[in-house]
Order: sequence, then structure tokens, then C-alpha cells
Amino acid sequence: MQEEYDQGIAQARLWHYIYLSVSVILLIVIVAILLHHRHQQRIEKMKRAVSESQALVNAHLYRIEELEKQGADGSKEAKQLRKEIETIRQRQGEMIANGKERYEEIVRGGTTIKWHKKDFTDFAEYYQILNASFILSLRYAHPKLSPRSFFFLILLKKRYEKEDIKHIMGMSDNAYRTMKSRVGEEDAS
Repeated sequence: MQEEYDQGIAQARLWHYIYLSVSVILLIVIVAILLHHRHQQRIEKMKRAVSESQALVNAHLYRIEELEKQGADGSKEAKQLRKEIETIRQRQGEMIANGKERYEEIVRGGTTIKWHKKDFTDFAEYYQILNASFILSLRYAHPKLSPRSFFFLILLKKRYEKEDIKHIMGMSDNAYRTMKSRVGEEDAS
């Protein structure tokens, strides 16, 4: 009788562990789906912003074309539209130009010691032009990183040596380990 009771308890524990395991797995799957969905929304938002800027430029160009047909291409409205187009293109150009400068600075052996948040962001945007799939995959895998941490991750994934990364970013051994942990990479050193 005691043996039957012990077997019943063991079986109840087994079912409890199975239920708990299935619940944990289900929770992990739900969290993964939610994170994937959130990341997709962020990518879509970024794409929408770029598309909206381009659509705005196209709409302004179309309106300017209409004004030219009407002989009002020198009107106040046409001048304002041209100014808005120039502003949008200038912002995009400045970002890419700054990103390219930061990229070339690193290639020449420079450091990020005097960089600001915008410089790290512009670097990533420029680097995305050079290697879109690489940057998008990193952004997918690490959607919450700060621009500086994301830059660090780019260097890691591009297989820069530890000493080179420390030099580029002006960090100590402890700062390197902390940043490596922050970006979710195991410390192999």
C-alpha cells in the first residue's frame, strides 16, 4: 500500500514537471513571437519613415511640376516646396556623409573617444549602405542596444581583435568585458 502511494506521488510529480516544462516552453515561444513582432514593427516604422520622406519629396516635385505647367514655377508655394525638398535631402546627405567620415576614421585607425550618439548612429546608417543584410540581422538580433553598444557589436561581429576594439573605443579591460556582457556576447577571453 505504501508502495502504491509512493508511486502515485511520483507520478503526480512527473505530471507536475511535465506541465511546468510545457508551460515554460510555451511562455518562451510566446515571448519570442512578441519580440519578433515588435522588431518587425520597428523595421516597418523605419521603412515607413524613409518611404514617407521619399513620398513627400515626390509629392513636392509633382506639385512643382504642376506649378511650372501653370507658369507659376517662381511662386511662393514653389519656392517653399523646393526649400522643403532641399531640407529633407540635406538631412539625409548629412547623415550619410557623417557616417562615411566616421567609417573612414575607424578604417584609418581612429578612435571613438570624441564621438557623440549621433556619430554612432550615422556610422551604422552608412555601414548599412555598405552591408545592409549584416546590419539588419544585427538589429533584428539586438533591437534594444544603444548606438554605442551597437557599434561595439559591429566590431565584434566583424571579428576585430579585443585590443583593437579597446583602442577604437578607448576602453579598459573591465569596460570591454562589461560591454561584451551588455551586448549579450559570451566572454571568450
